[in-house]
Amino acid sequence: MEWTQAVFAECNIPIVTFVSFGACAASMMSYVMKLKAADEKFEPGDQKKIIKGLPVEMSITLEDYKRFDREVFASLTPSDDAELDPTLFSETPEPGILPRWFMAINGTIGIMYNTCEELEKPFLEYIAAELKIYMPDWNVPIWDVGPLLPEIYWKSANDNSLIRGREPQRLSNHSEEEVLAWLDSQGKDEVLYIAFGSDVGPDLIGYSHIAKALEYSSISFIWVIPPLAGTPKESREPGGFYPANLALKVGKRGLVIYGWAPQLLILSHVSTGAFLSHCGWNSTVEAIGRGVPFLTWPVRGDQFYNEKLVVEFLGIGYRVGEDREGGVGNREEGRGVAGRRC
Repeated sequence: MEWTQAVFAECNIPIVTFVSFGACAASMMSYVMKLKAADEKFEPGDQKKIIKGLPVEMSITLEDYKRFDREVFASLTPSDDAELDPTLFSETPEPGILPRWFMAINGTIGIMYNTCEELEKPFLEYIAAELKIYMPDWNVPIWDVGPLLPEIYWKSANDNSLIRGREPQRLSNHSEEEVLAWLDSQGKDEVLYIAFGSDVGPDLIGYSHIAKALEYSSISFIWVIPPLAGTPKESREPGGFYPANLALKVGKRGLVIYGWAPQLLILSHVSTGAFLSHCGWNSTVEAIGRGVPFLTWPVRGDQFYNEKLVVEFLGIGYRVGEDREGGVGNREEGRGVAGRRC
């Protein structure tokens, strides 16, 4: 919202920038943009580039570099806003110059990140150092103000109690009481919770491989399937993935939820032992806060960097949905879903 700068300046109203995703993703996206601005290529045989100032395990790989234009810009550019200049996000800067989207926050009195130092300290420090290099006269503080989760989440964390009643009941084939009763019937750490975002996830083939993996496995699971699952976001056609007869085939060891699910309740239950996630930032911090390890299957944008944070830096996850040429969702990933629980 670049245009707001002049308006608020005229009214003498201070501006604070809020970044809704994590500092790890922001750091790594900034570094890849600098690589592209300098036209710095991966030489034959190069597997990764170490980022000075960040842990060595957070190096940029060739796939990170190649994916940036294909996935990250695609998710950052709001295609439904005709007023917004897409080059604000998609143009790489000249060497030594910050990206336009970074310059857009110039003039703010502080930058707030939806994270905390205990979780992402080296990445917050990296961002602060980058600001001093590129904008030495702009002494703006960086505040870690998150993770921004509901009050009931933090209250329940003190005694490991269940998180109930956060939101009014939404459209779903199972009530919160039914979900709780099913979880209560399972053993400690036995349940694999599977949930992608409301508007992201595998394609129809990927969903079908997950269904087959769950059918042939012996694990207990909750699988949340949103409306229009597996179909392109821009599609207006009715439909979406539906695992025919899966509930009948797996019996009491599986619970398939269509629509809304009480995620915080599920993550806070003692029966939940792992979380197959797209690594959206909100879902990531919710699971970390409740001590639930990950099976990671990122789809786009910052999710790939959140995966790297979870798997490489924090060491609390395992990759099962690697991004490959041709997309996600092959048989190998299906076997990984069924065969791994952290």
